[in-house]
Formats: sequence, C-alpha cells, structure tokens
Amino acid sequence: MDNRINANYKNLERIINWIQNADYKASIILLFNGGIIAILADKLSNLLKFILSANLILMHIYLILIFVFFILFLLSIYNAFKVLLPDVKSRSKYKLFFFMSICDLSKEEFTEKMKLLSDDEIIENLSEQSYITSEIAKTKFYHLGKSWKFLAISFIFLIILLIINSFHFYGIN
Repeated sequence: MDNRINANYKNLERIINWIQNADYKASIILLFNGGIIAILADKLSNLLKFILSANLILMHIYLILIFVFFILFLLSIYNAFKVLLPDVKSRSKYKLFFFMSICDLSKEEFTEKMKLLSDDEIIENLSEQSYITSEIAKTKFYHLGKSWKFLAISFIFLIILLIINSFHFYGIN
C-alpha cells in the first residue's frame, strides 16, 4: 500500500477515535445527570416541604435557585445529546467513502467503482473524509465542553440548594 494512502487512512482512524472519545464522555455526562435526578427524587419531599414552609423572601430565593439549576441542568443534557446525535449528512463529492452514499449503490456497482480508483483518487477520498470527520469531531467536542460546563455550574447550584434545605430541615436559620 502506498505510504500516502496509509498515512491518510491512519489519520482518518485517529479522528474517528476522537469522535468515539467524545461520545463516551457524553455518556458519562448523562450518567452524572441521571445521578442528579436520583438525588432530586430522593430529596423531593423535603424540598417541597421547605419551599412551602419558608418565608416569602427565602421561598423566592429558593425558587430562583431551582429555576437556574434546572435551566443549566437541561442545557447540560441537551448538549450531551448533541454530541451523541449522529451526523449523517453527505458533504462529499466522493461517494465511495461515506457509508450513506455507499448504500445508495448496488453491491456490484460499489465493488466495480472501488476497483477503478487510482491511488491518487483514494488519497483524495480519504483526505476529504478526514476533513469532514474532523468537522464532525470539532462540533462534538464543542458541545461536550458546553455540556461539562453546564453540568458543573448546575451541580454548584444543586449543592447550594441542598445546603439551604439541610439548614432549614434541621432547624438552623
């Protein structure tokens, strides 16, 4: 195999591994979000008691904190799902290296077209596919970073809510 073909193929493989890395990390974020949902479900009755028994000012502060928490929390989930959402738009003029385009051809047609490719055409196809895959990876990591940030900030708000609730629950004002 031509060294240029091999280098392009290895580059594409590396980029695909980065995409898998982003997908894995987004799954971890969703796992954390699930844990937060479990904590909230466990503390829900205490939270409701606190809100209903708090004085008006404290109730408003608490409701604002809850609102901000939920907005940040939902943004974390939204961005994590944006990472996991498959991007299957065809952006290539070369149809032999993109799985959605390959499926549009018959098996015989695909096999014949692949046999006719020159080394330069293979390099061009792989290079373009690497570029397109890099764009996908960049978008995934952009949303991954946003999801982590929203999760971290929402977790801070959750801790504040739980601390305030604990003080109130144990009679500390």
